[in-house]
Amino acid sequence: MAGLLCGPPLRPRPSSTATTGLAGGLLLQTSAATVSQNIFFSNTAATYGGGLYLSVANGSTLSGNLVTANSAYSGGGVELDSSAAALISNTLRANTATDAALVLYNSDAALSENIVVSNTTGYGLFLRRSNATLTNTVVTDNRAVTLGGGGLYIADGSLPHLVHTTIARNGGNEGTGVYVTAFSGDPVTVTMTNTILISHTWGVYVAPGDAAILESTLWGNTIERYGSGTLITGTHNYWGDPLFAVDGYHLLAGSAAIDRGVNAGVDSDIDGNSRPQGGGYDLGADEFITSNWRYLYLPLILRN
Repeated sequence: MAGLLCGPPLRPRPSSTATTGLAGGLLLQTSAATVSQNIFFSNTAATYGGGLYLSVANGSTLSGNLVTANSAYSGGGVELDSSAAALISNTLRANTATDAALVLYNSDAALSENIVVSNTTGYGLFLRRSNATLTNTVVTDNRAVTLGGGGLYIADGSLPHLVHTTIARNGGNEGTGVYVTAFSGDPVTVTMTNTILISHTWGVYVAPGDAAILESTLWGNTIERYGSGTLITGTHNYWGDPLFAVDGYHLLAGSAAIDRGVNAGVDSDIDGNSRPQGGGYDLGADEFITSNWRYLYLPLILRN
């Protein structure tokens, strides 16, 4: 299960303050390093990347790391700058920033099985000029420093593709689940498939000239959509209780997200369980396990 990390014990990285103003915990610059199974805790950067900052770190991999209680102006947990890196099964929790816990700038990164939860930031994720792919992603319970804020902020020519995303309860009473805008003038198009988008004041905002294309969505926000940009919601839209477990993203029996998805080419969920289970693909990052039975095959003994 992502967030409950298996394998070697996590290696804590002691708290520190960046003397250069960026990368409070770890700086990867012009590097293709693998950073796995670490805890980045209580680091501070005045500018970018409270826990980690990656700059021109194409080919780098962040895997199975816990990034918690770090702070920075931008990227309280992690910031990628011009880095086509892979982020796999990392948890960003309780970080603080003005803009977001996880920032992708000019980074066509591949993210899978990551959890961005309970950060005090403008948004959980901020994508700018980034054609990233995000699979089995959880963005929940992030709170804005001031009024507003929310789950994802997608801006400035970004063309990301998000598949099996759970976006819930971000921004408190003034939150937006997904905010799409091209504040620099470069149009944005975000594509989202098999999404749970629930418990925000506003579900999706799309600015004029930008576009959001959603297919197979579980809705449940005070106002589902606003803004005069292009919003295409596809043919599969659902409303109902996702019935989350106590962790806020795993599905329980009877969830309105079960068997509602389409085949988006993803054959496993955030825990590595196979998709689909039961009658179809589930919405969001988790695939509900339809049975807990396990079969035990014993040798057959013949007696005369």
